[in-house]
Amino acid sequence: MSKAKRIVRDLRNFKRAARNSLSLYLISALRKPPYPVHLRSGSKLMIPSRDELFRTIYREVHPNTYFDGNIRKNINGTVVEIAPLNNGDIFRAFVDDDYSDLSVKGKTVVDVGASVGDTAIYFAASGADQVLAYEPYPRSFSRAMENIERNNLEHKIKLLNKGVGKPGSVRVNPLYPNSNSSVLRDSKNGNISIEVISLDSIVEENNLGDAVLKMDCEGCEYDSILKAGDTTLRAFKEIKLEYHHGYKDLKKRLNEVGFKVTCTRPYHMKSRDEKEQGKDIYLGYLKAIRK
Repeated sequence: MSKAKRIVRDLRNFKRAARNSLSLYLISALRKPPYPVHLRSGSKLMIPSRDELFRTIYREVHPNTYFDGNIRKNINGTVVEIAPLNNGDIFRAFVDDDYSDLSVKGKTVVDVGASVGDTAIYFAASGADQVLAYEPYPRSFSRAMENIERNNLEHKIKLLNKGVGKPGSVRVNPLYPNSNSSVLRDSKNGNISIEVISLDSIVEENNLGDAVLKMDCEGCEYDSILKAGDTTLRAFKEIKLEYHHGYKDLKKRLNEVGFKVTCTRPYHMKSRDEKEQGKDIYLGYLKAIRK
């Protein structure tokens, strides 16, 4: 979904859910939380985060999709249920259908930045033969495992507590409340070592060919794609990733190995990562199909 379509969708949902819809939408875009919400159902709330605000709005507009705080969706006849954390963007897969343009049926999907397992479950329910899901942060990893087990998809999804990018390791705090904008690096008081592996090793160890790659890893796409070998990149038939610092180098590299690449126009925002707060970032989607 393009940025313009998402804005129109969000404005429509805010109008349906909140009496202070226009001012609330502008405040959420321009100011830090908390956000005052006056729902059309009568409730007045003070919402502590932007993620929770959008969940509250969506819950008001689509009450039948929520069940005890979880999200349910019918995907090709399979009803899946996701228990979110206050750190992920499950709307992209389950509301916006941002990954519906990937041909995953019968394929192996490599999911880099699996978060709470939402996209891995989406791909499995959409017919993927196998999903290799990589999530480095312990809190998200644990919730992802719970969600995979909740949906009885252990036979299709292999979840690994690893990062992807420049090979090595990072030390993380298992209680660190990572957000959907957290950059993987050594954490303050980090006492758990998390392995970081390359895209080359994933392809080689799993003997991949004609696979599908999804990446949403807050910057790891550059080390992963730009330093991968030609054979590694061509092991994927389709690639879809969110870029965070422009797409030109990524597009050039993928063009070199025979991909047709399309990119959404970058949109500018300030980083919400705790160590890079306020820095300029330019986000968008890149879709590549091997010729």
